[in-house]
Amino acid sequence: MLIAGHDAERFFTQLERKVTALEEVDRPHPLSVKTAVAELKRYIPDPQARLRLEDLLQIETERAAEAIAPARFPAQAPGSNDEAQGRVARYEAAVEILVGLLATGCSHSTGPEQDRLYSAVIERIAETAAIESGLTAYIALRRYPGLVCLYAAGIGALAGERWATLREVWFGRTTRDPNGRSVPLVAGLFLHDAFQDVNAQTLLHPAADPNRRMFTPISDHLHDLLREPLRELLRSDERYASAFDHYELLSSMARIDLHASWTAQGYVPDGFIGSFAWRYRMHNEGCPAEWATNELARSGANWPLPQSGLFGGEPQRFTAALAAAIALAQKLPWF
Repeated sequence: MLIAGHDAERFFTQLERKVTALEEVDRPHPLSVKTAVAELKRYIPDPQARLRLEDLLQIETERAAEAIAPARFPAQAPGSNDEAQGRVARYEAAVEILVGLLATGCSHSTGPEQDRLYSAVIERIAETAAIESGLTAYIALRRYPGLVCLYAAGIGALAGERWATLREVWFGRTTRDPNGRSVPLVAGLFLHDAFQDVNAQTLLHPAADPNRRMFTPISDHLHDLLREPLRELLRSDERYASAFDHYELLSSMARIDLHASWTAQGYVPDGFIGSFAWRYRMHNEGCPAEWATNELARSGANWPLPQSGLFGGEPQRFTAALAAAIALAQKLPWF
């Protein structure tokens, strides 16, 4: 296969970053991703293997938590784009196995007991986002491993239509907002909170044309990052892109709904614009908003998504959040 032009430059830049990151992660992976996922699959359907499933997740979670510990990523280090890029790559390498486990586990979950195991993994990884003095950009980046894990788990749950699993990984556990207050994972692991005081396009897409502004550089990077780990669940690129965009739309809607009803202390971000806002701007075929509208019209309160408790189990709240997400996207000049 030949890779030409900017694509080749981008490919080899990303490859170099990944190789460097894997070399810099101090503890080697005890399992390959495929081996870990294969082991997980043996345990999921077997009620007698619950403890083995829990041990597998806990061991890999603690290994990743150690690899991303704040002491390994000091916030007082000199600021530079190269340093930030290295940190992003090292974070990604550290949670690579967890990403595979979460995506597969959440897509095949057998019920609430397993759901709680997966949400506990994300909560533990999110705990490493300690708040301290130092460069804002480096402190914010500590949220990135948890964000990657949340996306993997959420897209996996969506691919398997495990709506109760999605509700658990979003709302079943908590993390700290940038001010140290407790909020649900879906609020505390917000993509823009992980990339403060940085140029996300320059950081995440170093080979991209700097004179051409990307609409959603963070979403685009997460889309590319998670493609291979989710290939077994979503084999075609078209199905994967659709699932990714459906997930981001629902995630934006969940934050809109939570933001509107949140009365406790803690910062809950409002909706956000993901790649779904530009990928379908020229037509509606396959548009996530169209899918959500049609599913609700066809099934109403019988749709398993609201029945799971998402959006309070109320179709009216789902509809209101969807309308707000669409209105947010329509304000953009490139929608």
